[in-house]
Amino acid sequence: MLFVQAMLNYVIIQTIKRKYVSPLFLKNVEEKLDSNSFIRVHKSYIVALDKIEGVVHHELQIGIYKIPLSRNYRKAVVPKILGDNLWNGNR
Repeated sequence: MLFVQAMLNYVIIQTIKRKYVSPLFLKNVEEKLDSNSFIRVHKSYIVALDKIEGVVHHELQIGIYKIPLSRNYRKAVVPKILGDNLWNGNR
């Protein structure tokens, strides 16, 4: 799985080969996922940490997809991506 996107009362689960649409809430999906492998990056997105290829401004790059990275989640997300030793949120 690459990422999960919330769309009203559904979620879109994007994999490498295809996407699945399911009548679930993002919060319920988040509770089932391993927090060491997946992270919430926006009110509407959860991404697989090992699939993130880069961070440019307020977006994450995962293959051809650009996922928004919200200010509310940035301080928790960037250290997980770069490692705690490379990020100092006070700068």
